[in-house]
Amino acid sequence: MDKITNNIIFCQARIPHGNQGDLVLTKVLLLQLRKHGKLIVNDLEVPEWYCQQLDLRDEERSSFYHKNFALMIWLYGLKALFQPNLKVYLILRPGHFYGNSTKLGNKMLLGALYYHLMRLIKVRICRFGTSIESLSKRLEIAEKLRASAMYFYSVRDSISKNYALKIGISQVHFFPDMAWFLQKRYSNDDLKWLMQVPNANKKSLHFDSPYVIFSFRNKYKEFDSSDYQSNLLEVLDEIVKLICNDWGYQIVICYQVDSDYKFSKTLMNRYQDDYNMNFIEDYIDSYSMYDLYGQASMVFSNRLHTLMFAMFCGALSIPIINKIKEQKINGIFSDAGLEEVILDVSQGSEIINNLPDLVAKSKCLKEKISLCFAQQQKVGEKIITQVFR
Repeated sequence: MDKITNNIIFCQARIPHGNQGDLVLTKVLLLQLRKHGKLIVNDLEVPEWYCQQLDLRDEERSSFYHKNFALMIWLYGLKALFQPNLKVYLILRPGHFYGNSTKLGNKMLLGALYYHLMRLIKVRICRFGTSIESLSKRLEIAEKLRASAMYFYSVRDSISKNYALKIGISQVHFFPDMAWFLQKRYSNDDLKWLMQVPNANKKSLHFDSPYVIFSFRNKYKEFDSSDYQSNLLEVLDEIVKLICNDWGYQIVICYQVDSDYKFSKTLMNRYQDDYNMNFIEDYIDSYSMYDLYGQASMVFSNRLHTLMFAMFCGALSIPIINKIKEQKINGIFSDAGLEEVILDVSQGSEIINNLPDLVAKSKCLKEKISLCFAQQQKVGEKIITQVFR
């Protein structure tokens, strides 16, 4: 497809650089955007290694033009007022919005004002594949105001869509999570094309005996609640007994987000004296994740993109979450027809009785997952083409 040269597409590369999901999905997003116009990426304070990993050409870097990124958007927007064929887009980062923070509410309200000013000069603001849930009333108002200024507002799961409609956002579209856009044809190259991070593990990751993977968050909104962590550990305790004692597997503990190291180490200390455990000290990036995830019998996690990257690599991913509280994962897996693989910690340790059945059906489940990647890519590419044409 020849890109539309009269589309100018602005987007960000300033993201948390210790999160493999954010790093990879920004690259995947840019790969899609390049097909549809001239890309200008805000590379201010972005490490050079990351710019290289994003394959940014000089003319795609905002620093190349020696102008402030926001000012460039305004200048192109004003230019578009007098050139009807010129279309200017501002692409927002995908993400997950929730909470009741006054600071966040103020930031979102200011953002809404800025977006409406952008709209006046015909800048088309787009957000591809976001989750929203459990916003305070103030944040609901701010989100509604932001959405009303956007050219294309989308969410990545039906739970978020229903919530958006409930708070009064009428023009809400579905757009798949960017992880569905990962391309299978690259997997034979160990995914080195995706993202090689300077502080990541560089050792070959092969294990002689069958293994499963544990990869869990260190902290987030529910983690410090009175029952979440205790329920999670209760379920993990029973999984470890089943996997190690009854099935004879070892457990490999790893992480693909820097901040998860602490809880990963806590899990290792909890189980290493009694069970066959292996802890990978260094951060996992795409350089090694295909070998690690692809050879695992199962991957247990409460991180969305650990689960999705593992599915992409051919593993059976098992979300261990509170389904009501962790709606992002619940929504995306349920929409994909994969609700049966979710273990709901609120139901207690008896939920692991489902594991033998999931293992027995793993071949069929993996075929369903592969089909999901193909279907979601097709849906997403069709939508993104419509937005830019």
